[in-house]
Amino acid sequence: MSEIFPDTHLTTISVVQGVALALLIGNFLGVTTGSTDGMDAVWRRLPYALPSFGLIVTISFEYYYFVAAYRWSPRFVDACIPYLLGVCEIGAIYYLDKPKVWWWWNVALAVAGAAAFLNTRANCRRSMFSTSELHAFVARYVNGDIVATIALGLYAAIVARFYHRHPSGQLFSAWDAASIGYLSGMIFLSARAHRFIRDLHRLLGLDEG
Repeated sequence: MSEIFPDTHLTTISVVQGVALALLIGNFLGVTTGSTDGMDAVWRRLPYALPSFGLIVTISFEYYYFVAAYRWSPRFVDACIPYLLGVCEIGAIYYLDKPKVWWWWNVALAVAGAAAFLNTRANCRRSMFSTSELHAFVARYVNGDIVATIALGLYAAIVARFYHRHPSGQLFSAWDAASIGYLSGMIFLSARAHRFIRDLHRLLGLDEG
């Protein structure tokens, strides 16, 4: 059961992220039914399309290293989590034209992401690792991911609460710049994952390549 866990998870997450990417392209370009036409609408979606794309890449990357570092017999909750993340992620993509709603969907995504990391932490047992040092290192890393995801969720909630649309005749609102901070948070998470892999190789005495 533990051996099929990585392949099953990667297949599931690949399908979900592929659907999310296709919907993101359609909604960003305005080819989805009900989307606003015109280049102004495309430009207004850009501050939210970029973070949505960043989420697709970040979630995919997190799962790539996740299945390499953790293995346990899958349970029902493990099957639910990739789809729950996908629902929140795709829900936001449908609201690129309504930033306030987009931000609230990303609050939900942060909650789902924190729950996913909590599930990993709950399954991160000493018996999975060859040494106590390795177990403690991985547990600390997952704890950091939980904190970072909650922080992103709080950031999204604050922006969602106070967001105001752009004044009539203006392309952007000052609040649209908040998406830069959100995208930076995703870059931070991806950088942490890369550092985790590097440090794990060092602890195991392996070459990074």
